[in-house]
Amino acid sequence: MRVRHTLASMLMPSLSVTAIGLVIGAVWHLFRQGDHALWRGFFGAWAGFATAGLIGLILDVSTGTGHWVPLLGHIGAGAGALAGQQLDLATEESRAGS
Repeated sequence: MRVRHTLASMLMPSLSVTAIGLVIGAVWHLFRQGDHALWRGFFGAWAGFATAGLIGLILDVSTGTGHWVPLLGHIGAGAGALAGQQLDLATEESRAGS
């Protein structure tokens, strides 16, 4: 039973963080027509999850709970995916200014 629980706990963030990034990228592409929006959403979500999840890990260790990593990690995934899309806007603005 323990192996099954561990596999499910590893699979769920993989699917949810990927879905967060791809959904934000797809919506961004639909409304803004950004180049590589799906890739920016995907990598931004994973970078945000890793960064905020590390903060959550520190909180989990210090408080003895187990809910900060997924909570902060998924919030970071959304923020990271949006930050990746903002990077696309900054690139477009710098091209327009040249």
